[in-house]
Amino acid sequence: MEKRKREWTNENEEVSLAGVKKHGFGNPNSLSDSQLASSLANQSKRKREWSNEDPSSTSIPSMASSSSNDHNKSYQYDVFLSFSGEDTRKTFVDHLYAALDQHGISTFKDDEKLEKGKKIKDDLLQSIEESRLYIIVLSKSYAASSWCLNELLKIMECHKMNEHTAFPVFYDVDPSDVRKQSGSVGEALAKHTNKTKSEVDKWREALTEAANLSGWNVKNIADG
Repeated sequence: MEKRKREWTNENEEVSLAGVKKHGFGNPNSLSDSQLASSLANQSKRKREWSNEDPSSTSIPSMASSSSNDHNKSYQYDVFLSFSGEDTRKTFVDHLYAALDQHGISTFKDDEKLEKGKKIKDDLLQSIEESRLYIIVLSKSYAASSWCLNELLKIMECHKMNEHTAFPVFYDVDPSDVRKQSGSVGEALAKHTNKTKSEVDKWREALTEAANLSGWNVKNIADG
């Protein structure tokens, strides 16, 4: 069975990483996609419970500044999944969605087949606003999708506000490639030849911000 290496990226601010580790994110080990998904779902459940109990205790700045009114807000979804269906839907994302569901976590996963060039829907943007946590599955084809990139813009906007918190999963991509838009990520982004420089620059900024968050680095490794 193919296994993957699960590890926390260590290039983020120490206080944020310490806060995440304090609340149950374990040490690196080898896991299958389904096992990794189950583990991540369990951590999402803990994160949801933790933020419900005491928002002021978190070391994540976007949550530390939340008001009591925002803390009492009722969210439609616990988790919003942002991903490229091309290379993750039938593998990691399906496992993750099933695991989140098994843990009783209300999760939004867009299953619509999107037409090329179609603009992101208002109701999808609303679903992002009405989700407490975001799991961004950054894969090799993620930056090739303007839909995914516009989702990411909205997610990072919400992440900076109140109790919304985003966690990246670097799925077979190097976090530094996401941060610098190099390698496979740069190649994917370069496909948007019909977009303005302003649009692409906003996407680049969002990718860099996402890559600087504490998250999961998932890489292929050989069995044993």
